[in-house]
Amino acid sequence: MLRLPDRWNGGLVVSGTPGNRRQYANDRAIADHVLALGYAFAATDKGNTGITFYADGRRPGDAILEWHARVTQLAIAARSVVAQRYGRPPSRSLMAGLSNGGYLVRWQLEHNPWLFDGGVDWEGTLWTADGPNLFTYLPTALRAFPAGDHQAMLDAGFAPGSEFLWDFHNRVYWDLTQRIYQPGWTPPTPVPRPTTTTPRARPRCTTPSAGSRSPAASAGR
Repeated sequence: MLRLPDRWNGGLVVSGTPGNRRQYANDRAIADHVLALGYAFAATDKGNTGITFYADGRRPGDAILEWHARVTQLAIAARSVVAQRYGRPPSRSLMAGLSNGGYLVRWQLEHNPWLFDGGVDWEGTLWTADGPNLFTYLPTALRAFPAGDHQAMLDAGFAPGSEFLWDFHNRVYWDLTQRIYQPGWTPPTPVPRPTTTTPRARPRCTTPSAGSRSPAASAGR
């Protein structure tokens, strides 16, 4: 998706979407603001959307690796379209994103610095080969917080002073997030269903299999 202002300031902002959302997800958070400043704006859905995004590809990790390629393709195509529209290429190209889109800002600046002059990583997710990443702390959080193990939470990387957020995240974020992303690296494993006599089931992340590929470890794709 490409949005072109009538009064162009010479700049281009490229964005990947947060979570597993569509290309319009950043319209209010980023696009409307930068368009008002005169920037052209381009966004992609990263090549796969929805809670079964991980089904895209043949091997664990393929779906997220596609995010890298799609944003690179978008940036190149957007520069070309902007040059066609305004008669010259952008003088400044930036990347901006939040959550998984923030992760992609960092990845692009590290691997394709020739495409961008800078970027804004807004609460970007960490997908690093050796951690920290969601799989190094979510399993601990799902075990330790309900058990009241405060020290285990701190040891997993949760900052002192963030305790007031833990209950909310435990109820609405940690469980859902782990269920969505674990199949991206490992085959789905059965998760016990809650009953009326037991607490709500908590999934357990397994160590990614030998065939899994971390996005950070497969940067060459």
